[in-house]
Amino acid sequence: MAKLGGLRAVGKTAAEAKQIYDDCLALEDAGVWAIELECVPAELGKKIAERVSVPVISVGSGPYCDGQYLNLYDALGLLKEFKPRFAKRYVKFYSEGVNALKKFKDDVRTGSFPDKNVSIKIDDNEWQKFEELLRET
Repeated sequence: MAKLGGLRAVGKTAAEAKQIYDDCLALEDAGVWAIELECVPAELGKKIAERVSVPVISVGSGPYCDGQYLNLYDALGLLKEFKPRFAKRYVKFYSEGVNALKKFKDDVRTGSFPDKNVSIKIDDNEWQKFEELLRET
């Protein structure tokens, strides 16, 4: 999408689809090891995957490519509102994350975090030895 800009579907006209198809053949001829197709019709993704010898990875380009990619922040719902139409949210971590961070902030402010259960301990004898070493210097 960097070439075309934005998250808009491309290849929805015959001319655009042909240009993308030709570009993929040129990439293969240039020696790429893989091709990522973003936001193209599934049929075009299939046609390209069948034609080229390198793996074709789909980002919103249908189920017929050699592999699928979904951004983690889309899959986990880490963004409050934005979700590309081709992405699937499996959970809504945004609200859970915000609530967890608020709880963390409250715990720090009230002094309940960190507490002795999560603090590193030193043996009393070792602490005494440490204090003796300090007195020696």
